[in-house]
Amino acid sequence: MTTSRTPYVGSGEDGCRRSARIDRDEADGLSWSDPRREELDLSAERWENEAYQLMLERVGPRPTLAQLRERVGSEEWLAALALLDLSPAVAEDAAGFTAWSRGDGRFTYTGEGDDQVGTFHPGAEMDWEAWVAKVDSAGRGWSSTEMRLFELVAALTVAGRQVSLVGVLDRMGSWEGEVLSVLVQWASGGNNREYPGRVGIRAMS
Repeated sequence: MTTSRTPYVGSGEDGCRRSARIDRDEADGLSWSDPRREELDLSAERWENEAYQLMLERVGPRPTLAQLRERVGSEEWLAALALLDLSPAVAEDAAGFTAWSRGDGRFTYTGEGDDQVGTFHPGAEMDWEAWVAKVDSAGRGWSSTEMRLFELVAALTVAGRQVSLVGVLDRMGSWEGEVLSVLVQWASGGNNREYPGRVGIRAMS
């Protein structure tokens, strides 16, 4: 993608972001009744969208589950990703719901002064709720064991979602040991007993 406008300063992705800041700073200096304020805000939003599209060309359309693992801080997410490692089919399906953050990430800089260029390194995100809802509504051609795995992952990542552990682990086939290990590590880790996922999976008779 090439930007349809020439940035006010710089070029490419960095120039678009800097141009957006210029527009927003100018808009902030105007009264709320000034019609130019809306025009500048719209222009800034357009610059930000162009910067995001250029960024996608650089980093790829969506992050992998491995990249998601690198930046998550939630024990539930980490346990869910460990469970997904067991099934390439379920993992591939889930990977279609990752995205690059527009605002969460970090910048690195090269050059100095007016020649300084900032490169944005976005954080990886995952819309677990959308993925779970899609599987619930459309179904998948997975094996019964993969569906049980999916239910465990859904209970870890979606608030209010529950699954019975009784009878689940002994129907995990060759995955039984790995699944049990992941769940034990998750349930006993640290002092984070308040996480929703810790009560989302519960033993039910």
